[in-house]
Order: sequence, then structure tokens, then C-alpha cells
Amino acid sequence: MLPVPFYHDYAQPDMKYLGPEDPRLILVRNKDGHEEPALIYNSYHQKKASVDDDEDGVLVKEHMYFRSMWVSWGWQFQRGKFAVEDNHNPDFDNRIYNRVKELKIKNSKREKKKKESDAFRQ
Repeated sequence: MLPVPFYHDYAQPDMKYLGPEDPRLILVRNKDGHEEPALIYNSYHQKKASVDDDEDGVLVKEHMYFRSMWVSWGWQFQRGKFAVEDNHNPDFDNRIYNRVKELKIKNSKREKKKKESDAFRQ
């Protein structure tokens, strides 16, 4: 098992599973020239987003839920869950997880709940 970080609000025990879904494992060449496993998957997560909540023209930060594609490297690690959670939780600061990065298309908005695994279907 890989220690892949994912968003979960422990204060809401009725929440569904929010971890990696539809995983694909590939080999990539890392910066040192070695092949390394990379896990590509989609996951539901929470991020702060700027939204216009009224007519005053002022954007406010609000927690929103998204489903995005992610990559996790099998031999690279990070301390904490900062990549998947905007809410800082010191309980996770010293835990070691596989390094992850959200895959995004430049200049496009995050989709709220779209199932991103369609990228793997032909």
C-alpha cells in the first residue's frame, strides 16, 4: 500500500470515501534517470475558491468540493497533506505521504464533480 494523502473531514463521519479512485500505474523516468512508478487517479477533494456571493463585486474565499486528476510518485515523499487540503491540520504535519500533485489544464476552471476518469476511456 502507498501512503497517498487524500482529503477527509473527520468531523463528518457520514462522508463517503474520498480517496483515490480509478488508479492507473505507469513507469516514468525521474530527474535522476531512474524509472519510478507513478500512480494516476482521480479524487474528490476540497479547496478554497474565490466566488462572487452577491452584487457588491467582492470575491470571497469559500470551501468548495472538486473532483480532479492527481499523480502520486511511488518513491518520492512529502510531509503533511498540504497538497490536498487547504485547511491546515497540524495532526498531519509530521506524517509522511507519497508526493502528490493535482493535474490541471492551464487557464481552465476546476470541475466541481465531474468524473475525470473519462481521460482513460477510449
